[in-house]
Amino acid sequence: MKKTVGHSSALSPQPSALSYRLLLLCMAVFTLLLPASTAQGQQPAPITITVEAGFGGTYRIREWFPVHVTVANDGPDVRGWLEWRVSNQSQGRFRQDIELPRGSRKQVTFYAIAEDYTSDGAVALVENNRDLAVQRLRVDVIDSDQLLVGVVSSDPGLLNSLTSVQSAGFRTSFVNHIGLARLPEQPRALQPLSLLVLHDQDTATLTNAQRRALALWVDLGGHLVVSGGSSAKLTAAGVADLLPVSIGDGFAQASLQPLANVSATAGTQLAGEITVNQVTPLPDSTTFPKQTDSALIYQRQAGAGSVTFSTFDLGALRSWGGEADMWEQVLDLQPHNSLSSVSRQQQFSALDDVLQLRTLVLLPVPVLFGLLALYILAIGPINYLVLRRLNRLNWAWLTIPLIVVTFVGASYMAGRITRGTEIQLAQVTVVQGREGSKDGLFTSYNGLFSPSRDRYTLGSPGALIDELRSFDDPPGGEGVVVNGDQGGELRDTLVNIGAIRTVLVEGMTETGVDVASTLQSGNGRISGEVRYQGSLPLEDAVIVRDRAAQFIGTLQPGGSSAVDLDLSLTDFPWSLSLAEQNSIDRQQLLTRLADVAQYNQALTDPSGVYVFGWRPNPTVDLTINTQLGQAQGVTLYVIRLNN
Repeated sequence: MKKTVGHSSALSPQPSALSYRLLLLCMAVFTLLLPASTAQGQQPAPITITVEAGFGGTYRIREWFPVHVTVANDGPDVRGWLEWRVSNQSQGRFRQDIELPRGSRKQVTFYAIAEDYTSDGAVALVENNRDLAVQRLRVDVIDSDQLLVGVVSSDPGLLNSLTSVQSAGFRTSFVNHIGLARLPEQPRALQPLSLLVLHDQDTATLTNAQRRALALWVDLGGHLVVSGGSSAKLTAAGVADLLPVSIGDGFAQASLQPLANVSATAGTQLAGEITVNQVTPLPDSTTFPKQTDSALIYQRQAGAGSVTFSTFDLGALRSWGGEADMWEQVLDLQPHNSLSSVSRQQQFSALDDVLQLRTLVLLPVPVLFGLLALYILAIGPINYLVLRRLNRLNWAWLTIPLIVVTFVGASYMAGRITRGTEIQLAQVTVVQGREGSKDGLFTSYNGLFSPSRDRYTLGSPGALIDELRSFDDPPGGEGVVVNGDQGGELRDTLVNIGAIRTVLVEGMTETGVDVASTLQSGNGRISGEVRYQGSLPLEDAVIVRDRAAQFIGTLQPGGSSAVDLDLSLTDFPWSLSLAEQNSIDRQQLLTRLADVAQYNQALTDPSGVYVFGWRPNPTVDLTINTQLGQAQGVTLYVIRLNN
């Protein structure tokens, strides 16, 4: 007989009507809550950030670059800071304070330094050390041998052919389009650009600080190209004083074929005529092509850089295959480094080996040996003889520690007396400029000496500031860098007892060194005259070209000096013998600068003629914990002459 396996209906549990009702109720509640939670998850974030770093996302290693941030707050009031980070940093050194009331939207520019070759960057909005929002972006970090071209134009394809430029010294090229308002007001932050092109944009909107920064960037090696055409006067409005021509109101027709005739690219043609501006060239301008009666491009040298004006709209060359080759012939593009970038790369401080502060001078070796001998005698023979005479040799366990403590205390007090109890500030500033220009770029090395282990906040109005750390600095203790167009601060940097923290300050200043020259070259010599109209004497003045130098002594206001420089000389600066002034060894400083900077063309261009001169006082104001620091130091002026 088969047995049926199963459950009887009497024993099987049956869902009740109440259970069904509960299930339906739960499903209804879940259905009602689901859209609400989904909508809540799709609500926009209360804070939004957009970022542009450098020039179109590109900046140069160890150079300052601008960080442009637009931030909007639809949430509660925020009082914090914006912070630049790289890679996976949880905290960055470069910041900018910001207050964001509810419903506000702000545009902020601050400055940072590319310290490594990372391709990942981020800007965070931080309040009370808590990230409120983080915006990440991709960046390109380039080296000094890579060409960076900035194009300000409404045409996104203008001059993109320059990515193929292979000028001497450059291994690759980048062409990035940027907005006119993005040009920084700090001249040092323009350093990453090798070439800047202005096309069909109203430069009258440039601020005075932007114009001064642009002119100084050209003086120190930048190349500026301004496009002509129907919008020429609009494009030139803010930079007219830099141009090699005066732009007239009229137009003419001309052929661009002369440009094709000098191009090394085979088979290039520029048929037809185009509208060109009628211009009046300045006396110091040159033309391209040189062999034609009707020039199409004008250029003038301005210090180590140049300004170029095309009488036609640059867009006319957009589809021409010889465009890149032509610009290589027009522009003498060469890599150049800033003094500050070389300092960061080589861990160089102008204060090294040149600062002669009394507090840093060690005791003579005989004195040190004498003190050591006295300590040994006191803890050994003298202690023993005294205790034996007193018949208390068992007191040695007490007298030896007392002697050690006494000598340690005496050493500490001697150190405090030697170091003093006041903060000391030493300053070496290098100001670079050119003849005929009132503005110069200063690179100031400031040594902060602390008599005790402490943290300090240093500031400089209108300048960029950072600490310059060396290989032997202990880890930790770095300060926070807050830099904007109005100036910078280095906050909470740690200085150990008896140590010096080097602070690098960079910015624009009026040099007050009014030099005029009349020079000519021939027979391996440069001869002529240098006239000086500055308000203060210029000490230990030297005429320099590459490694050749002529010492001319002190230039008095209203005075002049004859120039007769033998170019066969190659012993600058070792041929000089300069004295120490204000605790600064001038000769040693000049020697170190020549070793470090001239090889990188960070101080002078070998083809230029310069006057070097000194003033026995610091020129850069630096605050220490909000109080103006009293610095001692010197200023070296490096002025390029119009040769």
